[in-house]
Amino acid sequence: MKTMCEQEELVLDANQIAELLGGQADNATGVAITAVMDDANAGAGHASFINDDKLDLVSTCRADLLIVSPDAEVGNRACVRVNNPGLAASFLQQRFFPRRVAEAGIHSSAVVEEGAHVDQSAEVGPWCVIHAGATIGANTILATGVVVGNDADIGSDCHLHERVILYREVVVGEGCVIHAGSVLGVDGFGYEWSGTRHEHMPQTGTVEIGAGCEIGANCVIDRATFGITRLGRGCILDNLVQVGHNCQIGDFVVLCGQVGLAGSSILETGAVMGGQSGAGGHITIGAGAQVGGGAKVFSNVAPGAKVAGNPAIDYMKHLRAAARRRK
Repeated sequence: MKTMCEQEELVLDANQIAELLGGQADNATGVAITAVMDDANAGAGHASFINDDKLDLVSTCRADLLIVSPDAEVGNRACVRVNNPGLAASFLQQRFFPRRVAEAGIHSSAVVEEGAHVDQSAEVGPWCVIHAGATIGANTILATGVVVGNDADIGSDCHLHERVILYREVVVGEGCVIHAGSVLGVDGFGYEWSGTRHEHMPQTGTVEIGAGCEIGANCVIDRATFGITRLGRGCILDNLVQVGHNCQIGDFVVLCGQVGLAGSSILETGAVMGGQSGAGGHITIGAGAQVGGGAKVFSNVAPGAKVAGNPAIDYMKHLRAAARRRK
């Protein structure tokens, strides 16, 4: 199989890029682009995006092509003008470096138990274990050492990287990416004190991941006590994220590195939690709300609100309090 570096090089001229991005090419005759690069490291054959608040970088950026906004002043530099340079650069880089396509087949060292179903177009790598009742969808890639539990269901066009573990009955929607070492469906943290010891409540629920999610490395998502721990479609989890049992996470939620959600937290559509922030159990963070890095949320957050601090409070109040402490 080809690595990203071994793929045949794609070369696009400025007019092709403008057509791809729905933009306008200026001063760009003879430009040939093979990749997107940041402004500091760009050189020959590179495109680089520069937002309006960083236009001072135009003079030092050595990219052959700039991706800028429609009204950006860039002199006679070759450019493609688009409404959202960062988003356009993402689309362009996806064209240069598309996701790897599954190479159909099951490695000789993999174990596929009787009763499991692996689509004939899927790729199952070395030392994978697929337990009875599990289903692997079309064009899905299981990298080295992936373990898929009994009756788990992985949709089409997914990519599970090395040593990902899905416990029994976990459901992963189509087009998901799960990075190395993540574990989905582990028992939730459910215990009751008997007076002499902590008694474990068997966690009989499961985990469901919506279509198009990307889960970073070494994340853990606990199975529900009785029902479903759920991630909606298009969610993004950074590395080292913990999602407790019974959590209900809406569509397009973003959880940055080392976020921790206690059990039964609810995050509505489009909520964002900054790195090392956390949510206490049985609270709701409303649609589009933003939780600052390191914040600790112990009560409901209204839709669209911005909070920060420990305990988390309104963002502007947090800034004023911090200013008073510095005096």
